[in-house]
Amino acid sequence: MLVVSVLVFIFACSLPVYYSEYGNEYSGFSALIVGWVQFFHNPVIFVAWFANIFYFISLICGFFRKLYVMNILIIVVGLFLSLLFFLPESFMTDEGGTISDVRTGFGVYVWIFAFFLMMIRGMLPFTTTEAVFKEKQKEISVDDFK
Repeated sequence: MLVVSVLVFIFACSLPVYYSEYGNEYSGFSALIVGWVQFFHNPVIFVAWFANIFYFISLICGFFRKLYVMNILIIVVGLFLSLLFFLPESFMTDEGGTISDVRTGFGVYVWIFAFFLMMIRGMLPFTTTEAVFKEKQKEISVDDFK
């Protein structure tokens, strides 16, 4: 589930997240790289951009199986921050400070879906292969090797 979430996140980066009034589209990758710049125009987008940081922290926690509660809390905060992406009606479109009215693209929905997958992953105590391995480990006894 962790790998699927990362693949969905990468796919979301390739999709347009915003369309400007001038017909330009802005990919998730560009939003990921320069989203922090929105602090100077629209702090709501800047705060929403922090959802990516929480996603990456949750990804790291996902590798360590003992951090379930922390992982779920981190990804829930990231999920709520990601919902802020729907609020802005305009944002700075270039380094010159040009402001453009925007509408949300499909990439935002896919991006938020990656957060949901990460949250579901955090709620699962262990993956299926780990469960099967633990069950097989219980079945094997010393008598099997005599």
